[in-house]
Amino acid sequence: MIAEGPKTLRLAGEIADGVIVGMGHTPEVIQATLGYLRQGAEQAGRRLEDLDIWWQTRWNIAGDYDEAVEGIRGGLAAAAGHALSRTFEGKIVPPQFEEPIRNIHKAYAYAEHGSPTAAHTMIVDEVPGLKGYLAERFAIAGTVQQFIERVEELAALGLTQFRLGVGGKDRNHQLRLLAEKVIPHFQ
Repeated sequence: MIAEGPKTLRLAGEIADGVIVGMGHTPEVIQATLGYLRQGAEQAGRRLEDLDIWWQTRWNIAGDYDEAVEGIRGGLAAAAGHALSRTFEGKIVPPQFEEPIRNIHKAYAYAEHGSPTAAHTMIVDEVPGLKGYLAERFAIAGTVQQFIERVEELAALGLTQFRLGVGGKDRNHQLRLLAEKVIPHFQ
């Protein structure tokens, strides 16, 4: 089951064997997400440990952090437009980003999902700090070393399984970097 908000996360905890979490992975979001999953599991007489939990993330490896984030702007707008839609209740969105994210929702064109040139993606660039916030919440990005360090940070927070949506311009190159430079580090 894929779950992004408090209600679907509780439902996943209650009925699913596994869940792909799309709410992001900052420390406070992780804590809230696990709390929602635990609530649902306990309601059904289960334990959080009974769930196979995967964390959805956008990703990109590039020459530097800014280049990597720039390469996945469309995916960041998609994450904001989807995972943070309808209501902010229980989704841990800083107040200064609520209105810009509402504007992403209003401008969102599903035919341009993930597009770096879509009107909804341009909002990510127009609001100071929004791109950085969305990258921190929904992505693993940077150089190979920064990518490894971010995975290690997330692992220290208890995240052990990731669903990586391939990002960036040259997907074959991205997958090669992941296979040759990142995965061997963790074996």
